[in-house]
Order: sequence, then structure tokens, then C-alpha cells
Amino acid sequence: MQWQIGRIADIDNKCYEEIYLNLSASRKAHIDKMKKEDARKCSLLATYIMNCLLEKSGTKNAILETDE
Repeated sequence: MQWQIGRIADIDNKCYEEIYLNLSASRKAHIDKMKKEDARKCSLLATYIMNCLLEKSGTKNAILETDE
């Protein structure tokens, strides 16, 4: 089992933009709908962590989509 930890308090504007630019259109739309900044950061961080874990397990360039 692998663990990856991040804190939303550590995500500044530059970090947020760097991660956001690499998201799929559906993930961006999902995050953009959120009203609270902490909720947007939490979703962004969760997506980033999932991508990191997928890459560590050998899955490159995974696209995480949101389904309504």
C-alpha cells in the first residue's frame, strides 16, 4: 500500500495553477463549480495525489473524468 499526503494550506496560487493546467476539462469544470476555495483546493489536491499514485504504480498520463 502506498500513501501520499498533502495539505491544502500548502497550495499557493502558483502551485494551484501548475496543477490546474494539467487537469482534464471535466475536472476543471468540476473544480470551477465549487464555491469555497478550500473545497477547490481539496479537489485539486485529491486529483493530483491520485495521479501521483497512478504514476508510481506504472500508469502514465491517466485522465480522471467527472461524471454527473
